[in-house]
Amino acid sequence: MGFGGVVTKSATIAPSAGNPQPRMAFGKGYLISADGIRNQGYKAMANNIKEVKRNGISIPVTASVAGASPEEFVEMSLEFERKEADAIELNLVCPNRGSMVGKTRDETLGRYWSETPERSYTVVRAVKDVVRIPVWAKFPFEIVYRDSRIVQKMEEAGVDAAVATVTMPRAMAINLKTGKPVLGNPRGSGAVGGPTMKPLGINCISEISRLVRIPVIATGGVFSGLDVIDVFLLVLFPNHRESLFGKITG
Repeated sequence: MGFGGVVTKSATIAPSAGNPQPRMAFGKGYLISADGIRNQGYKAMANNIKEVKRNGISIPVTASVAGASPEEFVEMSLEFERKEADAIELNLVCPNRGSMVGKTRDETLGRYWSETPERSYTVVRAVKDVVRIPVWAKFPFEIVYRDSRIVQKMEEAGVDAAVATVTMPRAMAINLKTGKPVLGNPRGSGAVGGPTMKPLGINCISEISRLVRIPVIATGGVFSGLDVIDVFLLVLFPNHRESLFGKITG
């Protein structure tokens, strides 16, 4: 169909059943999701990548990983590299809960690593030190506005690309028949995505482009060819970083 590549669902060390159903709620111009990183575990997913590679898939396959420690990120990334993944995406955005090293179970699994410049640097550097394939960092868009040093520390740690943006927590939809939240997870809340994210994402991409020199991979709110054009206008505009956003410093 002309796709240039594919990114897997994020993998965790152990298989995860995710959150209870329903995991998605649809509204006019948006969706709310609370998936819970449903996946079969990184070993099974790595074997899937090896199988499609052996069957002759011609487009790049990027493996997404969500770890509870730098060591978990490293273990999964090495396995995906061995099984012929073309790149690694570090999921530093997912707000779902997970057991953190030295932390309580109330800490978040992905977002934890992009909350501070130091954490961001640590996890990116740990993976970059052991793999030869490109490493991307996928992180929440609001951290770009809260502390610009976070994405800059990822670049300093050697990340090859920034992935932005995804969804915006937190949100809730109510079932009018039951008076209860639509989503089945314990809090009944999730993250907002869908078309409503496109203008937020475009602005975030412009901010990231001003802060760093690494490539920016745009995600979120893209549902049509016209949406793609909206995003790519930033890239196609001559000297867009200087012309649109001022001189890059640092």
